[in-house]
This record gives sequence, C-alpha cells and structure tokens, in this order.
Amino acid sequence: MERLTGLWLQPFVGDKYTISPLIDPAVSNLLEERTRRGVYTVLALSIMARGTIYPLDAVTCIHYFTLAGLFGEAAFVLASALTALIDAEPDLIEDSMVLASVWIAEIPDQIDINLKLHIRGLQIVATDNRGRSIDFLLSKLDQELDSGGANTWGGAIASSFLAIRFCKKHPAIANRYLLKYLQRPASVVFPDGKPVSMGETSLIGILWATAQYAGSDEEVESWIDTVEQLTPQQIEELDASPFKEDSASVLCDGIWLRDYRKAPGDRDWSRVESTGPQSRSCRDSTRIEDARGICDQNQNHDPRRMAPRYGRCCTTGSFVSAPVQQRW
Repeated sequence: MERLTGLWLQPFVGDKYTISPLIDPAVSNLLEERTRRGVYTVLALSIMARGTIYPLDAVTCIHYFTLAGLFGEAAFVLASALTALIDAEPDLIEDSMVLASVWIAEIPDQIDINLKLHIRGLQIVATDNRGRSIDFLLSKLDQELDSGGANTWGGAIASSFLAIRFCKKHPAIANRYLLKYLQRPASVVFPDGKPVSMGETSLIGILWATAQYAGSDEEVESWIDTVEQLTPQQIEELDASPFKEDSASVLCDGIWLRDYRKAPGDRDWSRVESTGPQSRSCRDSTRIEDARGICDQNQNHDPRRMAPRYGRCCTTGSFVSAPVQQRW
C-alpha cells in the first residue's frame, strides 16, 4: 500500500483513497491533454532512470511514451531494447517474446521510415533467435522496402544487418537482402550527409560465406541468382576476395556430396551435372568440366560412387578450381 500511495492512490478521507486518473480511464479523460501527456512522459522517464530494465519494463516504457504522443522516443527505447535482446540467451531472459512482439503487425506511421525499417530488422533477428517463424515479418519488411524504404538509409541498414546475421543460418535470406543492399541508389546517405557504407569492409564478401553455408540446392540456386545480378565492378571485387577458392570449392563440392550421400537408387547425377554455378558474365563462353573423383574405398571403385576432388565455380569468366579435402 505504501508503494501505491502517492502515484496510484491518493488519501481522501480517513482510511479512504481516491484512484489515480492513470488507472481509471473515466477520471483520466477529465485531465487536460497536456497534463495527461506530461504524466505519461514522467512515468516513462522514471522507468528509463532505473538504469537496468527488463523486457516488461521496456514494454511499459514504450506504452507510456506512445500515450504521451512521443513516438520517436518510444521507437528509440524499442530499438535499444531489441539490440540488447538479440544476443541474449532466450532461456535466460523472461518475457523476451513480449518485447519482440511490440508493433509486430504495424509500426506506427508517426515513426520515421528509417527508424521503422531498423526496428523491423531487429524484430526479425530477435524472433528468429527464439525459434519463431519470421515469414510474416520478412513479408512486412519487403512491403516497407517496396513502398519507398529501399531508397532510405534505414533500408540499407536493415538489409545489411540481415545479410550479416543470416549468412550462416539462412544463406538464401542473406543473399536476398545483401542484393537489396548492393543495389541501393548512390544517392542514399545518412542524415549527416555521409554515404551509406560499411567503411573499409565490403559486404560483397558475404557471398563467399553464404556459398560455404549453402546446404541445399535451393540455397545454391539463390547464390547463383544473386551473383548473376551483380555489376561487373562487383564481380571483380568478389573475384579478388581471398576466400574465393576455398568457398567456391565447398559450394560445388556440396552439390555432389548431397547426392553422393543418398542411397544408390536415389542419386541423380544428371541433375548434379546440370547444377554448375555459372554467372552472367561467363554463361556463353564456359562449360562445366567433368568433376575428377576419388574412389570411396568401400565402393569397389564404382565411378558413380565417387566424390569430387575438385569443385568448380564460374564467377568472373574463369573457373575457380581448388582441391577439396575428403570428408569421409
């Protein structure tokens, strides 16, 4: 009772109390708009003043700022809380999904589009880290990017963030948003006028990471489709990467190994041989060479049961060939 008295309950007569207008909407509506917003602002700031806050505290703070009409401040609290939440162990943080679900359907229109897109990217990663489906959130982000967000610095931040965070776990999604980032207009700049970039580190190299982690034919096709849409300058930059040979070998080796590990009757070598990664720049002038094999000692030297020694990947007009270590 002592903790409630003052803010939520006010002494009235004897042992009777009046309910705070913040609890009873009927009474709250009697307050002037300016007074009501001021009270909600004070409540939100009192939560932020605690220093360390938990997910439910952050949700409450966002709610108060929203009621006060301070949508920018509410968005800042949500973005900051989601950033801290992303790398926290889901099992150690209670009510984390409550925080990740704030504005999950629609982010208020009063919030700047750049901050809106940044929050959407954070929501996607936080939700995925907790084992929940992100299909709906990805579709919402795509809608927001297609409606003008792709030409903003917030769109570039969200796209590059997803490309970096998902290159290992979801290579196809990473490829998709990396391409959106790479295709941003040159006119996109930060509020201070500086160009949107990652400094001296180029994100084009993420393609070699998604090549290494491509674990299905669909993810391989996603990688090929992405490379085909690069500009000649981006192709040259990709080709100059020190990770090129190893990553190209792993990518192509995986195409063979996925069928090699199947039961003999389920293998489809003709399909495998037609899956060679070829880019737009060399499609008309190259061919997929026969993969050299090494025999599995337990398969009696049957050539259809050989695994590849050399992976081949066409990216810039010439094949990249590198020995691949045996994986059995």
